[in-house]
Amino acid sequence: RFFREFFGYHTVETVFKGDRADKEFNTRLLVRDADDLVMHHVREDRQVLKELLTTTRFFVQWPGSREEYEKRIKYITDRIHPENTADRNYAYFITRVQKNLRPIPQANPTWRVTARFYNLDENTWDYPLEQPFEMPEGQRCGILTHPAWLAAWSGNFENDPIRRGKWIQEHLLAGSVPDVPITVDASVPQDPHKTLRERLQVTRQEYCWQCHRKMDPLGLPFEAYDDFGQFRTAEGLGETRALRRPKETAPVETGGAVIDSGDPALDGPVKNVHELMHRLAESPRVRQSFVRHAFRYFMGRNEMLSDAPTLAAAEKAYVENEGSFRALVLSLLTSDSFLYRKTPSNHQGEP
Repeated sequence: RFFREFFGYHTVETVFKGDRADKEFNTRLLVRDADDLVMHHVREDRQVLKELLTTTRFFVQWPGSREEYEKRIKYITDRIHPENTADRNYAYFITRVQKNLRPIPQANPTWRVTARFYNLDENTWDYPLEQPFEMPEGQRCGILTHPAWLAAWSGNFENDPIRRGKWIQEHLLAGSVPDVPITVDASVPQDPHKTLRERLQVTRQEYCWQCHRKMDPLGLPFEAYDDFGQFRTAEGLGETRALRRPKETAPVETGGAVIDSGDPALDGPVKNVHELMHRLAESPRVRQSFVRHAFRYFMGRNEMLSDAPTLAAAEKAYVENEGSFRALVLSLLTSDSFLYRKTPSNHQGEP
């Protein structure tokens, strides 16, 4: 639950895509895949934050074990009627057997199509029995490149580099971004013949750039993915339905930068999302921000100056135990900040 609230990938179920996605975009499956990834690294309990930010190994529709996989496949195939050759399940499973490929353990054909949001073709993909497994080379790097996170931090019709950059600024860099002034029109100009990066040039105006410099350069490397989380090398111009090739495209630019992060070692341009994530994952500032968010979650309040020893001890426990989240939580829950916390008074003023 902490990691869900920290990364916010579970909110993908509230992002309305309309008929651009239809049933093929199964957000519940994507959230479950992201949960599996998080829990895998929590169980491994080694360099948890770094692994979550840089891993190239994901879960996709994993039933939990080989035994459960075999059980599901048997359940599905036992209910397929060989005489009904029009049955989509019959065609899918028979073809897989002929090609000596393991099928995805889903009876619902539209659920199998969800694999395409990882740039995997359900018809040719040999489903791996060892998960997490390596994703296609060069395409994914950490949970911020997971389709669930990417779609959760996107808009209804296109990417949202501003929101993605704001999340990184506030959650990983311990920064803050002021709210949009009520006198400012925060809409991005619409032009079906220009890329989103080109249309975002409006934020480079001096008055806007004071705040947008903290967000846009952090979010623009994620233009390597569309608003459904699919990796791409070309951006479709105009509104595009999921899984369909747009008629007009433009090459994707993935450059970005970290600006005035508070850590000089972090600042500077980045070529792509992989460079950005590895730089963030190695930063003490990012680690300290992560510890601070864990403090807020488990204490149920923001930190105060008097909590400085607790935060320092929690970070020390995390580092000395090779990035153990378990050690971090244990340190927080045995600290004076937790043991001597005050019980809130009820509305009657009683203790």
